[in-house]
Amino acid sequence: YNTILCPPTPALKRMIFTGFGTAISHQLCGIDAIQYYLSFILKDAGIVDRLHQTQILTCLGVLKLLCLFVAGPMSDRFGRR
Repeated sequence: YNTILCPPTPALKRMIFTGFGTAISHQLCGIDAIQYYLSFILKDAGIVDRLHQTQILTCLGVLKLLCLFVAGPMSDRFGRR
């Protein structure tokens, strides 16, 4: 890895910065925390049936996946700036 990362080229610096920025933004938006604690949130909201909780969590995961399938081609079509 030394030959790749040391000294990093300007393009590699931008890629690393973009990768870290994306990861940090993903953590700061809080969706993972919501998914992790969703069963507790739903129980407090009155949905105590484990099957319904699992269905809601699965729907949230499918929605995230669909958003990825929409965002991927859009980023290719409009450019990755």
